[in-house]
Amino acid sequence: MNHDLWTHQLTAPLAIAVGVLACFWGYRIAKVILGIMGFAGGFVGGWMAAASLAPGHDVIALVSALLGGAIGSVLCVWLYFLGIFLLGASAGVVVAGAAFAGMGHEAQPIFLLVSAVAFGLLALALQKFMIIVSSAFSGSYLIAAGFYTWRI
Repeated sequence: MNHDLWTHQLTAPLAIAVGVLACFWGYRIAKVILGIMGFAGGFVGGWMAAASLAPGHDVIALVSALLGGAIGSVLCVWLYFLGIFLLGASAGVVVAGAAFAGMGHEAQPIFLLVSAVAFGLLALALQKFMIIVSSAFSGSYLIAAGFYTWRI
């Protein structure tokens, strides 16, 4: 089994499951969603850091990713307002990326950053509304992306 296929077989159902939770129960389980988002962000950050510092050492990358994920999860739950900002910011990136893709263009990083900051600040100002809306958008995106990439 090739590596990309195995990765899709593992990550696609996980993306769909997290997407369903976020989309339909986002406000009720906001802290859980924040923890999952923090874990995902920390995991990717830890993996990338280890991959650049120790290329070719998958075990080190995995340990670093798990440690980064744990730290990211704890920080997003403990620092609730940072987590709310990041929840809005992630929705901003998704919306901007989808808008550019819909126009047939590749999203420019500056527009993604501006959209992330704007949505993050909006999330802080309108917490309940933004938690509901951003978790619905982010969750539906994860569901669609999971089904799109899942190869059976």
